[in-house]
Amino acid sequence: MAWLPTQRPGQSGEGFATPTACWTFPVHGDDVPPRFASLLAKPLRDLLDDDPAALRRLASLGLGVWGRDTDAPRLVRHLGALFHGGAITEAHAAQFQNTYRAAWAACAGLGAEAEPFPPNTRGYLVVNVGGSSTALPLEPDGGDQETPEVVVASREDEQSLLRLMADFGWRVLEVDAHPETVTAILRRRLGDRVSRASGIAPVVLLDGHEFDPTAAAGARPIVGVLPWLPLFVATLLEHQRSQFSRLGQRAFDETLDALRRVRIAFAGTVEVRLGEETRRLPDRLHEVLPVPHAEHPTLIVEGAEPDLDCDKLEAMAEPLAYLIGRRDYARTLRWAAERTRRIVVPVAQLSDDDVAEICDVTAADIRTMARRIQSPLQPVLHRLYPVLTHYLDEAAAPFDPDSPSVESEQDARDRLAALADRLGHEPNQLFVAALDAPTLAVLQQQLKIPVRELNATLSGMGGRYPLIDYSMQYAEDFADYVRAQRDWLLDRLRWHRWDRFSASEPQPDWPQLRRVELLAPDPRWGTTVDGLSADLMAAQVEEQLEARLGGRPPTSGPSLPRRNDCARANAELVDTAAGRLAKLVRAWLERHGRPIPRRGPMRRRRVPRCARRSTRPARSTSPC
Repeated sequence: MAWLPTQRPGQSGEGFATPTACWTFPVHGDDVPPRFASLLAKPLRDLLDDDPAALRRLASLGLGVWGRDTDAPRLVRHLGALFHGGAITEAHAAQFQNTYRAAWAACAGLGAEAEPFPPNTRGYLVVNVGGSSTALPLEPDGGDQETPEVVVASREDEQSLLRLMADFGWRVLEVDAHPETVTAILRRRLGDRVSRASGIAPVVLLDGHEFDPTAAAGARPIVGVLPWLPLFVATLLEHQRSQFSRLGQRAFDETLDALRRVRIAFAGTVEVRLGEETRRLPDRLHEVLPVPHAEHPTLIVEGAEPDLDCDKLEAMAEPLAYLIGRRDYARTLRWAAERTRRIVVPVAQLSDDDVAEICDVTAADIRTMARRIQSPLQPVLHRLYPVLTHYLDEAAAPFDPDSPSVESEQDARDRLAALADRLGHEPNQLFVAALDAPTLAVLQQQLKIPVRELNATLSGMGGRYPLIDYSMQYAEDFADYVRAQRDWLLDRLRWHRWDRFSASEPQPDWPQLRRVELLAPDPRWGTTVDGLSADLMAAQVEEQLEARLGGRPPTSGPSLPRRNDCARANAELVDTAAGRLAKLVRAWLERHGRPIPRRGPMRRRRVPRCARRSTRPARSTSPC
């Protein structure tokens, strides 16, 4: 076997290695050879760059080509061995990490079938544990070592989760691309001990109780706690951006909409459970934890709301940027939050002039931005205006979404405060409820305004608003109630017709009569009733049964056979009688000289259960 000269770039001295232990580094643009690994000697690398045929021949002998996709799995394995061997010094750590991520990206680009760690070889996976890189040994199959647990993360994953995993000492492999494929590749070697960071949901405990974003009673919209926040964020988006970037109107509006969905929850003690371990929030989160959620993203803050100050506001900046989908503005938000220290008033009471000073813009800029973001206020006014009309009548005109005179959220809050004695709710809570509710119907439920009364108000608004209608919901609720009562209702119907069944009287209406699923709720309920009680639904059922039968069906009667047994017996009786009837019909046709139809393929006609006889004593029938 030939031996090739090797050398570490930037260092003197040569060594020799077989082709299978050598790597070359083709020159591509501004790429710099790794300073931490031995490569073919520079003169030989230059020759290979100019001679593709020679490169192919050496590659066929086992020479590795640094940066070639097909060699990426082997490069991942080689880099792990270098790290384990102590070849990576502090000076080369950044270059190594970039190279390792690029190798994994190229490896994953080959698909889940790529094999950087063959099962019969020992390898080393470089992972992050507690903020430090560590070479994790992967023993050949059949070894005694316990399979390690590994989490695959990408830069797009939630950063606070990655910080938590680092504080908990989890082994994390961070990649730049194709994290799902990397997970699949590692699972081929490590099995289900490999998981994706996106599939890990930390359990948040507030004062010892598990936090659920969808049912958090103590969580409030953050714009209700910090009313100036929409103007603050909008101003930063517009005026504190790179000269090479511009946020489009759609992205601008979506960011403000996301901000209005964010909630904030305060707690004396915040803990996080990852796996089997529970810990307090790590110090570097500064007592603020973002909890992403599609509908209710939440900022968890350790402390009390009255203690919200500039320090806490600065700690909230980066998590808030993540929750509103503007991670690129995290530094800008943190910069502006730090500038709130210049203002002497409590952070919850910042004025428009204060926002101008913090964001380093003029008062005219703030007024222009306030008018610009007024349009996102219109959906809130659209929900709020009917409620205010219900309480205030004509005095609600300034809040008319078609021609509002309110100029900002703060203006709306101030005007509501001036009308507090005429409202049925505390003004600030009323406005926050309108911000939080997605529809007028949800707002009506939150405020507990009787739907009949609010619909009366809507009816007098010239058709601008449709009536709140719960008919579809009530139809489902009523159908569920009837379904639960079906057996009992059928027994009552059978008792009502018992005498006619016993007398063998034909009852052609029975199949339709027994269809209790046709019972329907009162159509007026949808716009007049706030909820269906069992008593209300029972009364509706009785009314419809009485109208259908001409009288109320009995609630008791003789013992009834089970309907399944009855149907089975009726089917047997019909099947037995069918043969005798066929003989009688054939004899009658022959006697009267009529043609007998030719017999086609036998098909058993399914007889409706309720049309079949039962096996009760002769001349008796049983309803089913």
